[in-house]
Amino acid sequence: MADWTDLTMDILVVIAESLTVIEDFISFSAVCKEWQSATVILKKKPSLPTRYPRIMLSENVDTKDQGNQDDRYFLNLLTSKTCQLKLPQASGRRCLGAHYGWLLTVGFDLQINLLHPFSRQQICLPPLFTFPDQQYAYDETYTPQEVFRFFVKKIAISSNPQTKNNLHDYNHDCVILAIYGEFGVLAFARLGDTLWTNIQVPSRCYDDVLYYKGRFYAVDCHGGVVVCDINDNNDPKATVVAPAPSETHDQIQKYLVE
Repeated sequence: MADWTDLTMDILVVIAESLTVIEDFISFSAVCKEWQSATVILKKKPSLPTRYPRIMLSENVDTKDQGNQDDRYFLNLLTSKTCQLKLPQASGRRCLGAHYGWLLTVGFDLQINLLHPFSRQQICLPPLFTFPDQQYAYDETYTPQEVFRFFVKKIAISSNPQTKNNLHDYNHDCVILAIYGEFGVLAFARLGDTLWTNIQVPSRCYDDVLYYKGRFYAVDCHGGVVVCDINDNNDPKATVVAPAPSETHDQIQKYLVE
């Protein structure tokens, strides 16, 4: 019988294609470099079926077992079934969204992390207290719980924070853009940065942000859309590309969609 380390790449790709559970797919890629290469090849195939979509449920969703705070539940969109996953790295942390399979979480320690729920890898982003011109602070006015829950409104990511060739290398071209603070302004950080950098904006109270075809876009509460230029760290700014419509309601949440 042939040794498992001698399997050809074609056979490894066929085996990887047969995996229907994301946990098995992650375990397969972690065996060795050759097996990981097979999953990289598979991810590049346009015919790869989208069989892994899941939504992480909030911690207060009713489930049969609420005893373990380290457990999180994921809804499989294809089967409408939930699966239980032990994820202590997300326990007690607020989820700000998910991008490229990574969860953005923030905790009472005010640290923002990128967390891959299946590999358990984490990437630390600059903490909340490094945002400039903060309106919230630890004092009698704003408790840590309020800062934790409301300071960051929305986050968008430019690209996969992980490199394609090595699952343990980080993509330092990845940029994260956030809507933050009482007045909903914009700031960004690159992987490896130690603090957030403000973006000069023509207005405030932004509702949503989106990365589309190489650029970040944001929409404010009036419906005006701006594009962000962050190539120059010394002068990052946003420019209006679509003015607000003449008739709009500021109280209605605005969204950007591709």
